[in-house]
Amino acid sequence: VFNHYCKEYLPDLYDKLKNLGIAACISLSWFLTLFICVIPLESALYVIDIFFYDGIKVLFQLALTILNENRQHLLDSVDDGDAISVLTKYLEKLSDPKNTKDENKIIHLIKK
Repeated sequence: VFNHYCKEYLPDLYDKLKNLGIAACISLSWFLTLFICVIPLESALYVIDIFFYDGIKVLFQLALTILNENRQHLLDSVDDGDAISVLTKYLEKLSDPKNTKDENKIIHLIKK
């Protein structure tokens, strides 16, 4: 289902991820674990909370937003390792305790 949404809403990025061979890896690791294994625990708790409130559609929307936020970096990736590295670095920074001015990035993504 996610691949269909990705192809519909982010076609250029979907083609790139498919060519790199990571389109299925992303959806498997993100959705099977509700993002718990790929984002900091504090951020994962927000995702789980909103998942129980709004259902599976939130996971699809969040995943599409994350990909869109990293669109240019992913399109510039030369191989699968480069693309995975871009996403890993981005996801690790979702709960930045040094960020006291702006709202938490995961909250920003959920609102988007």
